[in-house]
Amino acid sequence: MPLLLSTTSVSAQGQFLTEIRFLTEPDKTTVLLKLSSTVNYEMEKNPQGTRFLLTLSNTASNISTHVPGPENSLIEFIDETKGASSNNLQLRFKLVKQSTSQLSYLKTKGSDEHVLRISFTDKQSMENQSSVLLERARVAITKGEFNRAIALYDSVIALGLPKDTRLAKEFQAVAHQKARHFTLAKASYQRYLELYPQGFDSDRVRQRLAVILTLDQSRPRLKPSTKRSRVKNGPSWNNHGGIYQYYRFSSNIDDAGNSKQVLNALSTDLQLSSRYRNKSYDLDIYISGGQFNDLLDEGPGNSSRLSYLYVVGVDREIDRKIKIGRQRRYGGGVVGRFDGVSVDNPFADSFSANFVAGYPVDSSKQTTIENQRFFYGFNMDWQTWGDRLDLNFFIINQDIDGLTDRQAIGGQANYFDSRNYLFSLIDYDIHFDELNAVMLNGNHNFENGTNLSLSVNFSKSPYLSTRNALIGQPVDSVDELVSTFFTVDEIEDLALDRTTESKTSTIAVVHPLNDQYDISGSFTIAKLSDTPGSGGVMGFEASNNDHYYSTELVGKGVFINNDVSIVGLRYSNLNTSTITSTYATVRLPLWPGWRINPRFGINFRENTNGTEQWIYSPRIQCQYRWRRNLYFELETGSMLYDQNTIMDESEQFQFHFFYMGYRYLF
Repeated sequence: MPLLLSTTSVSAQGQFLTEIRFLTEPDKTTVLLKLSSTVNYEMEKNPQGTRFLLTLSNTASNISTHVPGPENSLIEFIDETKGASSNNLQLRFKLVKQSTSQLSYLKTKGSDEHVLRISFTDKQSMENQSSVLLERARVAITKGEFNRAIALYDSVIALGLPKDTRLAKEFQAVAHQKARHFTLAKASYQRYLELYPQGFDSDRVRQRLAVILTLDQSRPRLKPSTKRSRVKNGPSWNNHGGIYQYYRFSSNIDDAGNSKQVLNALSTDLQLSSRYRNKSYDLDIYISGGQFNDLLDEGPGNSSRLSYLYVVGVDREIDRKIKIGRQRRYGGGVVGRFDGVSVDNPFADSFSANFVAGYPVDSSKQTTIENQRFFYGFNMDWQTWGDRLDLNFFIINQDIDGLTDRQAIGGQANYFDSRNYLFSLIDYDIHFDELNAVMLNGNHNFENGTNLSLSVNFSKSPYLSTRNALIGQPVDSVDELVSTFFTVDEIEDLALDRTTESKTSTIAVVHPLNDQYDISGSFTIAKLSDTPGSGGVMGFEASNNDHYYSTELVGKGVFINNDVSIVGLRYSNLNTSTITSTYATVRLPLWPGWRINPRFGINFRENTNGTEQWIYSPRIQCQYRWRRNLYFELETGSMLYDQNTIMDESEQFQFHFFYMGYRYLF
């Protein structure tokens, strides 16, 4: 039943009620109302204690609370006492024996209501329910259904069992991070460490938090600086990261039995996160890059990669953030990585005005700054609806060799609550007067555990820009196009001709059959527009609608405890072929530290020209965890092709691969 606290003055909320906390025991629950100042209060209740009215007042206004008590209430009586401080008030609920209380509190931003919800259930049934929910959430994460996992962990936390709550809070933050809810993930990790500062799990969370703080792929926090965690022990440096090194080998065997190496290489990657923190500001340094050493005599050669290299400074008083270097920003009209600067400047409780500028980066293999293209843009973040809705509005301009490359306005919205997630985006190029992208992705979790998601996306492919005119041309820059006597209008026409339109819609559903098995299914329809021939480049016709169907059955504990088994079936009806594939995989935690994952798939393609192809793909992966932060991995597998050519001849072709390596986290 709900306990409703309401006031006629929004400002009175801040004047009176700053916190609600709960203390639960087997036979009673204490509700602590923390008040911002000394107030008078009055309590009226009926003899049974199933209804009461609490009034808090000062010279400004009143807050009244009313609890409607149903018949046969589990509450025997309600008592109120003043706490040690004159600003604290305790309400004690005496419960019927063997009942356990569950309480949650919601304060809707901008609303005039605070709601305390109280429910009761048997403890044993709670433990059983919590165990089932945790297992379903774990399986959801392994399948990539992060929003569903988040909602399941919410349900576990609501049950309030201490051990399960700690586990759920940690992995709910992980699910937020994997779902790219970076702001929520960061806040969840920080809250976890406030609640559980000690223990092996806390050390693991600290490493995850350090990575997400320095990567900082989310939009800025717009909360007042008073909510930032305090630095209790003075200035400090924290360093985290990982070294990843793998040897990779693959070869082909043709129909005549001739073998050829296609990959023989050693890849080494480094991720380093270093943070300096004091009472006034944070300074973060993040590096992510690697080296590819080609061991083939006639291979592509060695290469380097630089994914990220940036420095972030954060003013802890007002949350102003400046990031300089190679980075990625989600939102604000920025597409992909760039070398440059971004500034997030909160100026109110729920608003931030942001600036970004830099040089786009096409690939991590680009290890130097390329200055042919330069962009700058402004955008604004706004959080509303109790911080469940994030809005971003942007305007951005990009030049290339002295010409306008991209000039766009637009925005995006993210809505999230315990059962729903909704993302939408619109990007309109005002220079070309063309719609660049419209996206709408939604997800809903039903009370029975069913998850429904819908995605509708329209976008230019690639994103519309003057640079698209280079596609198919024997030159490397727009300057060279100009020097070959193309006018600016002709170059922009070429860019429009080389840019296709992609339309994709997907609907997917996941349903738990029982505690052990989940079943899922999805349907996708996709279409690509035509492109005209121009500038010496051939065009191509539009595709008909491609259709993709899939279904999957996931089981847990099928063979041994804690295993996860998956079998699936996919069917694709494409313009030039149909593809039917089936696959099976099982993850087996056989011994402490060991995990083995065999997989097998069969793929059958039937082309409209009468040819056919079978592909058999067995593979197995092994992982061994030695100590807390060192992992060894090995995977080997094959792809065996059996196909009929257009001359009705049979051909066999084999592809074999192998890799092994380690991950060391520090």
